[in-house]
Amino acid sequence: MILSYLYDYVKFNNISLYALLALGFLSVVKYFKEPPQISTGWAVALAIGVGLALRIAWVLFSSHAPRMSWESATQPVENELINLHAIDITKGIWFINPDGTPSARRPIGYPVFLGVLYKIFGVHLWIAWLSNLVLYGVTAVFIFLIARRILSTGNALTATWFFALYPISVYASKLITDEHLFLPVWYAGIYLLLREIQDEYPRPWWPWYSLLFGYATMIRTHTIFMPIVVGLALLWRKKPWPKVLTRVFLVALVMQLPNLPWIIRNYRIWKVPVIYTTNGQCIYQEFNSSSKPEGGGWIPKRGEPDFSEEMERAEKSGNEGLVQKYANQALLRWIVRHPGEAFNLAVPRFLYFMNWNRQGGVWPIWYQYYENVFDPRRPLSDSMREFLEETAFTFYYLLLFTFLISVGMICSRWKSFPREKRIGMLILAVSFLFWCAEQLVIHPERKYRYPLEPWMMMAASVFLNFILYDLRWEHAWTGIRARFRRPAV
Repeated sequence: MILSYLYDYVKFNNISLYALLALGFLSVVKYFKEPPQISTGWAVALAIGVGLALRIAWVLFSSHAPRMSWESATQPVENELINLHAIDITKGIWFINPDGTPSARRPIGYPVFLGVLYKIFGVHLWIAWLSNLVLYGVTAVFIFLIARRILSTGNALTATWFFALYPISVYASKLITDEHLFLPVWYAGIYLLLREIQDEYPRPWWPWYSLLFGYATMIRTHTIFMPIVVGLALLWRKKPWPKVLTRVFLVALVMQLPNLPWIIRNYRIWKVPVIYTTNGQCIYQEFNSSSKPEGGGWIPKRGEPDFSEEMERAEKSGNEGLVQKYANQALLRWIVRHPGEAFNLAVPRFLYFMNWNRQGGVWPIWYQYYENVFDPRRPLSDSMREFLEETAFTFYYLLLFTFLISVGMICSRWKSFPREKRIGMLILAVSFLFWCAEQLVIHPERKYRYPLEPWMMMAASVFLNFILYDLRWEHAWTGIRARFRRPAV
C-alpha cells in the first residue's frame, strides 16, 4: 500500500509540465530588463498590496454565503459551524448543538474572535470577509519577519510574494475558517520565540509567546506541542536542564490561562476534563481497522473486533465528555494492539495528506460551492472550476518539490549557516515534524496542511532564489563539461 502512495509523487503529468514551465520562466526572467530597485519595506508592501487585490477580487467574484441560522443549516459543515457559534455568542449563547444541548465540538478560539467582531459591528458577513483581508496582511508580515530571521531578506521577500500569489490562500479569503486567525497568532508566537532564542541580549518574551501559543491552540488544537518546542530551543542554546524543564512547565501553564474558563465550563457540564474539544470520537472513527488512508470508517460496533462497551454506554448517555474520554482510550488501545496495521494506515495517510493529487478537490472551493451556500444565479461553471483547481494544484506541486529540493540544499550547506539561524530553522523544523506526526492519525483534510505551507514557502525560497538569481544558462554547459571531463592521459 505504501508504495502505491509513493508512486503518486513520481508520476509525470500535465501538472508536472506546468510546474517545469513555471520554473523555466523564472530562470529566464533575469535576462529581461531588470525591475527598478526599491527598498525592502516597499517590496513587502507591494507584495501585500498585490495579495490584497487578488483576495478582494475573489471576495467579489465568489457567490458563497454561509447559512445564518441553525434552522436553515440542517447539516452545517465546519465553516458554517464557526459562523453559527459566532452569531450565538452575540446573543449570549455559549456553544450548543443544533438540538440546543451544550457542545465542545469545535475549538472556541476563532468563533469567539468572530463573535466579538459581530457584537461590535453587527452580524454582517462583510465583517468576517474584511477581517480575513486584515489577517492576511498580518500573516504576510510575520512570514517575512520569520523568513528573514532564519534565512535572509531575499528569501523572506520570495516567501512573502509566494504567499501573496498562492491560490489556496486567495480562494480561502471568502471562507469563514479558523486558519485566517490561526496563522498570524501562531506565527507571532514563533517570531517572539525566535527573538528570545536568537538575540544576543534577549528580552524575556516567554510570557507573551506562551499566551499566543495558548490562544493558537484554542483556535486549532494541533499546536499543543509548543512547550516541547520551547524546551528543545533552550537545549540548543545550551541552557541547563533545570531551566529548560521549568520553562516547559511555565509555558504549558500559561498556555492554559486564556483557556481556563472553557475548561471549567466543560467540567461543570460533563464532569470529566475536556481541555479543548470533544473530537476523540471523530479521530477514532477515522483511525481503526475500518479506515482508509484517505479517511472514512466507523466506530467498531457490538460483535466487531475492538468494540468498546464503555464508549457505547457513553454515547447512549449523551455525555460528550465521556465519549471523548473512552474514544481516546479506544484509539490508544487499538494502536497498541495493532502496531503493524496502524503503521500501514498512518504512513499512506501522511503521504496522501502531503500529496498534490486531485482527490478531494481544492478545499476552499469545495466549501464555497457545495449545495445551498452560494447564489444559484452565480454558480461556478465547470470550466472555471477546472481552471481554478488546476492552478491551485500546479502551485502546490511547485511548492512541494521546490521545498524538498531546498531542504536538500539547506542540509548540504548546514554548517555554513550561523548558529542562530540554524537554531531558528530547527525550531520551525521540529514544529513542522510534530504537526506531521499528529497528521499520521488525524483525518487527512488538506486544509489542515495549509498552516504548514507558508513554512514550506520559506524553505522553497532557497531553490527559487537560486533559479531566479544565481542560475546562468550561458554557463551551465561549461559547468557540466567541467564536472564530467576526463583528465588527459
